[in-house]
Amino acid sequence: MAKESEEITKGLTAGKLKDIDGYPCDQNIKVDGITWYKEDSYKGTENHWLYEVFSKATKKQTLKTRGTPDFTITLDKADIIIVIECKGGIDNHSMFENPSDYLKYGFGNPSETEKYAINGALWYASFLKANYDVVAIGVSGQTKAEAKVTSYVWPKGGEISDIALLENGYLDDSIVSIKQYEKDIEVALNRFSATKEAVRKELRRYTLACANFLRSNGIEDNSKAGFVSAVILGLTNHESRLYKDTKIAIDSKRATKSKKMFNDSIGKDAVKLLKNSLYGEGADEYAYDYVRGIWDIDNIPKGKRVSLKKFYEGLLAKDELIMAPKGKDKYFQDGDTVLSCCIYSLYENVIEVIEKYSGIDVMGEFYTTFLRFTKGNAKEKGIVLTPKHITDLFCDIAEYYSDTKLNETTKIIDICCGTGAFLISALNKIKDNIREDNQSEEVRQGRYEAARKNSLIGVERDASMYALAYANMRFHGDGKSNLFNCSSLLVDSFAPVDDSGKTYVDNNQVSLHEALKDFGDIDIGMINPPYSLDKKDKSSGREYPIVQAINELKEPYTMEMPNGSQVTVEHNTADIVKYFNLIRHRAGLPGITEAVAADRNKVCELIKHERRIEFACEGRRYHDLRRWGDAMEAYNRPISGCNVKARSNERQKFYTTTILNDKLTRRSFSYKHYFYPIPKSVLDKNKNLVQNPEWR
Repeated sequence: MAKESEEITKGLTAGKLKDIDGYPCDQNIKVDGITWYKEDSYKGTENHWLYEVFSKATKKQTLKTRGTPDFTITLDKADIIIVIECKGGIDNHSMFENPSDYLKYGFGNPSETEKYAINGALWYASFLKANYDVVAIGVSGQTKAEAKVTSYVWPKGGEISDIALLENGYLDDSIVSIKQYEKDIEVALNRFSATKEAVRKELRRYTLACANFLRSNGIEDNSKAGFVSAVILGLTNHESRLYKDTKIAIDSKRATKSKKMFNDSIGKDAVKLLKNSLYGEGADEYAYDYVRGIWDIDNIPKGKRVSLKKFYEGLLAKDELIMAPKGKDKYFQDGDTVLSCCIYSLYENVIEVIEKYSGIDVMGEFYTTFLRFTKGNAKEKGIVLTPKHITDLFCDIAEYYSDTKLNETTKIIDICCGTGAFLISALNKIKDNIREDNQSEEVRQGRYEAARKNSLIGVERDASMYALAYANMRFHGDGKSNLFNCSSLLVDSFAPVDDSGKTYVDNNQVSLHEALKDFGDIDIGMINPPYSLDKKDKSSGREYPIVQAINELKEPYTMEMPNGSQVTVEHNTADIVKYFNLIRHRAGLPGITEAVAADRNKVCELIKHERRIEFACEGRRYHDLRRWGDAMEAYNRPISGCNVKARSNERQKFYTTTILNDKLTRRSFSYKHYFYPIPKSVLDKNKNLVQNPEWR
């Protein structure tokens, strides 16, 4: 009876294979290089090697007799092979309720590989995985409607712990073409470099379109990133009515295939729904549908919610959001208001991409790119968003000098964290290090969760940057957001937190010093602080004095201010100390004394040093050296630095100082390079002009 039941399942599977576009209509017939075989029907064919592979593959695991999958599918000139094992009863589908358990425990003993469809499929896959990415499919059931199908990919050369679940569903939608398996495998095994780059390219294109759309509808540059982060945060709350209504509307549009029949179910209520999805408070009319806000889901303490809510409330109060869009493009077509239009667009172009490409940090890619487009007045505030390659390098340097890898026990702080770039790089470094350790997936996940919860600490005074840091870190996988909205340099600075069980009421805040005690000793600090003065020094009546200019003054200099008054500037060691230390103290570094300031040469060297480290990798060094007259000395020396040719496992070699002095890397800077040559066309027009020195 059992044998008869199994044949029924095989028949259902064979019928499904015949229906798949591109597959042959019957076994042992090749179509476009594809052949599917039933059991050992490949004996005597050009694929007789399969017969040899399975010569010792009996599921009794005696390694003495032959065993073969119910179906084997091959494709010429491809690194993929498919094996299918069938069982009649659905009770014989799997030995585990959770399909992911096969990654931990394998396909079982002889009786289990013989009894269960999935176990048998993985058993046969183990004989092929040395040379192929093997798709192992288990099928069970007596009817097309009830038949269960579970498929895995066993990567070439991998162990059982490396298998990845491709599909767990039913017959109609769970067995696909080899071409589709090629795509699914790329995604499942994170091998989709081409796909990843294509996704990134499209995200960049969409990001620019999004920025232009917001600009045309009156959303200021310094509000764009915050506004978009609010929408994306709201749409990641799958429990909210915002997400549910958005999905229903988009699905309805696609079902009708007519944009004219699209119903904006969010429309004028978009602001209320978005707030509800974020805050978990919502208007009374939505109380019946209330589940949790995103901050409830993230377990954000009440104190921190106050800071976040204040920022987002200001953004969502804009009248422009509830007006009809002034301009539309291919990405922004469906909403009746600017906000609902953005919600639908971000759902289709960001949220759905996230759900489709689970191995790509889509949200992080989008958000980072968008933030770059919409920095607003960041430069005016002295804010420079540190590039990812710099933050990654700092993590490598931190590991090198601490002589240990970053892990879940490492405490990392950024006291001017901005949008959280250093903390995100640190989290990614910790994750990579954990992944490299030879431990079970369960242990790895536990360690990673500990890192997300306790390892990252950020402090940011600017309320808007603080809110963006929370969103950015959440998008990149941080689950706790140990962020504090206050100054890290003022003694009387207070953070709106209640992590330790303290009740947050109005302004009953907790000092930053007290808040940080719970973290214990801090291991690593990484920082790229703002260095500009964002307000006038009214006590002195001077505007943005420059230390270098004061230091170079030989005699007093009087200048007229815009209001008609006159101000005299002179060499003054007190002023040099004051303004130099403003820069140093912002970074939490010690300042200089008046004794040091009295030495003009010393001050000059200190200024050069400060500019070198503050503006590293920002393209200013060349012009500084030319302005100071130091370029000839600096650029006539061999290049030295880290050994970029060192491999990832050669940490010490990478940090060994390497000198480049060959023909291709040798630099030359002479006196004439302090000047640019005057173009000949200009000289021809004016015979009184004399070419710059050494360019004649």
